[in-house]
Amino acid sequence: MMAGMSGMDVHAKLSCGRPALAQRVVFMTGGAFSVIAQRFLDEVKNPRLDKPFSRDDVLGAVNQVQG
Repeated sequence: MMAGMSGMDVHAKLSCGRPALAQRVVFMTGGAFSVIAQRFLDEVKNPRLDKPFSRDDVLGAVNQVQG
């Protein structure tokens, strides 16, 4: 959880101003989330890590988004 904005908000702002950077976002989940958040995660093409995740999972996701 982030104070003041969600990961969806960050992604939306990046998509408007820095779309190439938005494609490099890796999402991480760790709790209950809304239907809207679930729909977003189902539709966005960015990698997602579901907690608990391993170091190898993180490295794999980072490697996936590196240009």
